[in-house]
Amino acid sequence: MAAALVLAVLLASRFGAVPVGLDDWLAPPGTETPGAGAHVLWHLRLPRIVFALLVGAGLGLGGALTQALFRNPLADPGLLGVSSGAACAAGASTRCRAASRRGCSWRGSSPSSGMSRPGCCWSTSRWPRSIPACSSS
Repeated sequence: MAAALVLAVLLASRFGAVPVGLDDWLAPPGTETPGAGAHVLWHLRLPRIVFALLVGAGLGLGGALTQALFRNPLADPGLLGVSSGAACAAGASTRCRAASRRGCSWRGSSPSSGMSRPGCCWSTSRWPRSIPACSSS
C-alpha cells in the first residue's frame, strides 16, 4: 500500500497541463526559475497532494474510530446520522450558493422590502426567512 501511495503521489505531481521535470523538483521553492514547472509543482500541485493525503488520513481515522467505538467492523456514518446531517448541510450550501449567484439579497432583507431581484423567491418551508430559494424560471 505504501508503494502504491508513493507511486500515486509521483504520478499526480508529474502529469498535468504543465509538464514538470526533474529539474523542477530540484529547484528550491523560493528561487526564481526560468520555467513554470517549478512554480506549478511547489505552489499548486504539492499543496493539493498534501491536503488530499491529510483528508484521506482523517477520513480513514474517523472510520476506524467509529468502528472501534461501536465494536462493529461494519459500522458506517449512517449509524450516527452523520450522513443525514451532511446531506442537509450540502443542500443548504447549494441553496445559498445558487441564491448568491443569482444576485439574491439575503442578508436580513425580507421579501416585502424590495431588496430581492427578479428570479429569486423566498423559501416558505422550514428554512429561515433570511435564506432565499431561487426559482428555476
